[in-house]
Amino acid sequence: MAESSRSWGTELWDCEKQISSHCDANIAFMTMTRDFIKDRAKVEKQYASELKAIIENNQKQFKNFLKALPKESSTLTTAWDGILSETRDIMKQHEGIGDDLVKTVTDPMKVVIKAKKSEKETFNKKLAKLQKDLEKAESLYESKKKAFEKAHKDATDAANKAQAASTDTSFSETKLRKLEEDVTNTKRKADETKAEYDIQQDAVTRFREKHYGTDLKKTFDAMHVRVTAFVCVLLHVRYTFTFERKWTLSLRSLAHVLEYETPASTLLHKPSVQRHLLFLG
Repeated sequence: MAESSRSWGTELWDCEKQISSHCDANIAFMTMTRDFIKDRAKVEKQYASELKAIIENNQKQFKNFLKALPKESSTLTTAWDGILSETRDIMKQHEGIGDDLVKTVTDPMKVVIKAKKSEKETFNKKLAKLQKDLEKAESLYESKKKAFEKAHKDATDAANKAQAASTDTSFSETKLRKLEEDVTNTKRKADETKAEYDIQQDAVTRFREKHYGTDLKKTFDAMHVRVTAFVCVLLHVRYTFTFERKWTLSLRSLAHVLEYETPASTLLHKPSVQRHLLFLG
């Protein structure tokens, strides 16, 4: 139960690949679970079908046989009718179980699995966009940084040249003025690029905070909620098979989860689910 209170967005913000693999594994496990229940339903219905065939194949034969018996053999007839009735009841029970499993479990699970795959694709696209936006912001920051570093170097070089030329008598006044202009221009360029660099540095810092602290957290937490819902479904599936005597009740409960009528975080704390968890150990 502690797992439901943890936040993927807070604790696993740097584990995108692991989270993605975990979600894929949940979908795969849900698919395997559905395949198992589908096969179980098939066996139930096949068993019912074989019982029905046994009844139909032997009913007429035994009926003719019993007619030939003396009237005092009514006890035998009663016993045979009881066997036949019990076999029919067992047949109907297994036929009903097979039908209910398909209608109430495997069919809804098919819809859920399809929805989960679609959700996973949506999460992948959202994560890809978030990563692309971050890379774009980082790239712009790096370009502004390089532009400032180059402008700063050019300004420093220009200042050094002008300083050296001021003590060199071989430089004409025209060349000295040109060097002074270069100093002015490169310093202005350095100041401009420094301002742009500072602005982008603040912008990328805010973007990183939003990316990791808000956008990524919301996405990972949403993925966590859906995986928790998977756990609820599987717990109810297990409950269904553990308590076959309460077949109808457990199937209704499972159907409720499969329809996702309540959020998983709420569902895990429902008294009925808590009781199921206690039963399951």
